[in-house]
Amino acid sequence: LSGKNILEFVYPEQIDQVAEKISSDYDKPYEVSGTRRDESIFPMEVCGKTFNFKSKTVQVLSIRDLSKTKKIEQDLKEQKYQQKIILDNIIDMVWLKDTKGKFITANKAFGLVSGADIESLCGKTDFDIWPEEIAKKYLAYEKEIMETEKHKRIEESVIDINGKERYVETIRMPIYDDEGEI
Repeated sequence: LSGKNILEFVYPEQIDQVAEKISSDYDKPYEVSGTRRDESIFPMEVCGKTFNFKSKTVQVLSIRDLSKTKKIEQDLKEQKYQQKIILDNIIDMVWLKDTKGKFITANKAFGLVSGADIESLCGKTDFDIWPEEIAKKYLAYEKEIMETEKHKRIEESVIDINGKERYVETIRMPIYDDEGEI
């Protein structure tokens, strides 16, 4: 593709947009639609740089087909949506934390009992949600689980956001990543 005019690859309706960025020396990557030889349309990234070389102004432009990247992004988005649907339809509280005790995710049932806004829960700890004495107890459970690497079944009462006492059974367990780390 060396020496070719990049506008030959740009979807006709976006040629003016790309030509404007090229003429203005815009040097950050941006997305437009490209056209293949078979006239199929694909997402592409354009990036350009203008500089002086041997007393001449030179412009180097690159294009990158984003089809695979966009497919992977769409697949991940769909997978995340499916996981959320599954989690939110479990009537029991479900949550996931990192090794520092920060929430990664939780389901609607957890939000209903704790009063936590599930969308803003990520990065918070039990101390942000529960009274201090309860948060300390949960932290002790998790420390024990990470040290022993064994699950723990606990029957306890929890006061929900309406002040109602609920009896729950929680099963806390370590979750391992692909490398076998908690």
